[in-house]
Amino acid sequence: MNSEQKQLKVLRCTCCGAPAPAYAQWSNQDIGYGICPRCRDMVVKKYGERRLQWLYGNRGEHHSIEESNASTA
Repeated sequence: MNSEQKQLKVLRCTCCGAPAPAYAQWSNQDIGYGICPRCRDMVVKKYGERRLQWLYGNRGEHHSIEESNASTA
């Protein structure tokens, strides 16, 4: 199933409470929580891409939906 067929979920950012769109919830997060683009950038800057993936999942599925949509448009 590709991203266009999946239903977009609007989760809450675990850091700041802002909307955090995702196609799927990452198993390492409490139900209903993910990471928003602003906080994602802070996590990458402070801890790196590998830590982001470990904590919040895969770009384009568990977070960073706006980036995956922009690349397919």
